[in-house]
Amino acid sequence: MNINQNNIKAWTIPEGAVFKVVDSNNVTLWERPYVEECFAINKCNPNDSTALVVSIDNGTGISHTFYYSWDNTVWYTLTNSGGFSYIDCTIHNKLYIKHDGGLGRLSSGNPVGVIFFTNTPVYLTGNASWLINQNGPNSITSDSDIPVYAFYNTFINNFFIDAHLMKMPLYTNNRCCYRMFYNNTGLLSAPILPATQLTTNCYQDMFRGCSRLNYISCAATQNIVTYTGNWVNGVQTTSGTFICPSSVEPGQPNGWTYGNDGIPMNWDVNP
Repeated sequence: MNINQNNIKAWTIPEGAVFKVVDSNNVTLWERPYVEECFAINKCNPNDSTALVVSIDNGTGISHTFYYSWDNTVWYTLTNSGGFSYIDCTIHNKLYIKHDGGLGRLSSGNPVGVIFFTNTPVYLTGNASWLINQNGPNSITSDSDIPVYAFYNTFINNFFIDAHLMKMPLYTNNRCCYRMFYNNTGLLSAPILPATQLTTNCYQDMFRGCSRLNYISCAATQNIVTYTGNWVNGVQTTSGTFICPSSVEPGQPNGWTYGNDGIPMNWDVNP
């Protein structure tokens, strides 16, 4: 099954479907199968001789324990009490990661976060819920299960991330995705956003500065712009695709509007 980004709501993608992202001229930018699995970082070009290295920058001042695997079967533990940790994936093209609790925290009243970097082009797959609960999305059943600032700055300034087949949690909380992909200048496609009910500023600045972004699929069904302040500020406005429920299309009561808090200018909506 091949699924073009322009004819399906991404939050309904069936497992095993091949998801294709195209540009305004219908030229395929990337084409990959969707798998519902643990969060993973994938090397874009397995034939590239550059060994994938994932670095974890812990500026929270709080000890974090990560669990990682190359096959989603055998797991290893990495504890980071501050500074950088590195996971060398020399003979592997994929790294699964789990973690308990928010990657972002408040310190002296200011948000701080754990940041992931890579040294070669990657794409993200699986469900981001595994990054805040090592038991996965089935253990996240309400907004209160999402920590405040859960994904703060998680992938900030990582220009090696090109696209996503990653799904965000079904629930949100205050500023949970604040600046999550801030200034990802290589990002083409946003992660799948399946939450139908949003919370205060949950997606604030989420894609700010993602200058190449051209696709977002968001399942929210309420007065959205209250929760998405500046989330697409700095995103290109030449062309793009925005998928949403028909009840919140622009022009509908409490529907999306165009601009930095909503849909980038000149993007198509539910084409």
